Amino acid sequence: MKTKIIHIINDLRRGGTNNCFFKLLKSSQEKEIIICINKKGYYFEKFIEMGHKVYFLDVSSKLSFLKSIFKIFEVLQKENESYLHCWLYKSCIFGSIISMIFGYKKIIWNIRHSDINFKFKNFKKYLTIRLCIIISNIKNINLIFNSYNSMSAHVKIGMKSNNIQVINNGFDTDLFKYLDKKEEFLRDYNIDQNSFIISMYARFHPIKNHSILFEAISIISKKFKNIHLFLAGNDISDENIKLKKILNYFNLGNKTTLAGLLDEGDLIKAYSSSDLTILTSNSESFPNVIGESMSCSTPCLSFDVGDSKRLIGKYGWVTKTNNLYELVKTLRTAIIFSKKKNKWEELKNECHSHIKKFYSKENEFLEYQKFYNKLI
Repeated sequence: MKTKIIHIINDLRRGGTNNCFFKLLKSSQEKEIIICINKKGYYFEKFIEMGHKVYFLDVSSKLSFLKSIFKIFEVLQKENESYLHCWLYKSCIFGSIISMIFGYKKIIWNIRHSDINFKFKNFKKYLTIRLCIIISNIKNINLIFNSYNSMSAHVKIGMKSNNIQVINNGFDTDLFKYLDKKEEFLRDYNIDQNSFIISMYARFHPIKNHSILFEAISIISKKFKNIHLFLAGNDISDENIKLKKILNYFNLGNKTTLAGLLDEGDLIKAYSSSDLTILTSNSESFPNVIGESMSCSTPCLSFDVGDSKRLIGKYGWVTKTNNLYELVKTLRTAIIFSKKKNKWEELKNECHSHIKKFYSKENEFLEYQKFYNKLI
């Protein structure tokens, strides 16, 4: 593909969107231009090492900002026959302004959210999304969504395009696969070897709805005494006083591990060593933790949010969102099913096979290539 792609992204810190962006460029043979409008972060040096040209808005001082903006404008002026591929709302707005200034006619937006009912959004975020809707109605935008749920939600509130494509996140099934290190995992976190480990990987935020999980575990623990809850993510630590209080309220303090933010190796070990991965979010678009966990051969139970039902298929459990009774009932079903050793092992193997067949990183890369080639 000879036409150059200029990627505009909010920042290059660790996170779901940036991880997908990194995997996409890693799979490509092209050397592309990346413009970061906020913080550099974890992936900045990695992209440079891969041979991509990376620019960012340096706001450390007025002089630095002016120098960086002039450099970016110089690059954009030379490359105005390229495609602008904008990742997330802020970058979509920035890219649209750039396209108007420099005459870029080819612009792609990559939308990766579906929680647009604004219950968990501040007013600034509300205005950002509304501005994106207005721009999409007056400018010809090519739209990529990472889930059918996200596409449906945005189209309903007025986002428009003559070219809309859903491209699901892809998973590295050679990296995210079962790792036989459970004894080491149990030892590292001082977890009893007879425990049934239920894990949730999510930052501590109201939208992730940890409280309903804790209440469900407190109820079901009365019958299944060996349950252990393993939690990981931003602000999931002993230093989080609010989180500790909620756990103590449900008498789960001695049944829970707070692991914090895990690196990739520890995350794969945790996925592989857990018996069940759970997701109780009130809203998701395309939950990576479900795909990664299944790729590591661990079955999942999720609320019916985003594309969770499509992702899990018949190889796990999906239940009504924010319904305690249904959550407890489905948890009980999963735990009882896990006691059928042969069928449980078969389910674990099917989880990995399902992700490899339909949601691999190779599938995702091919879908992006098809999308780019169709535009060209």
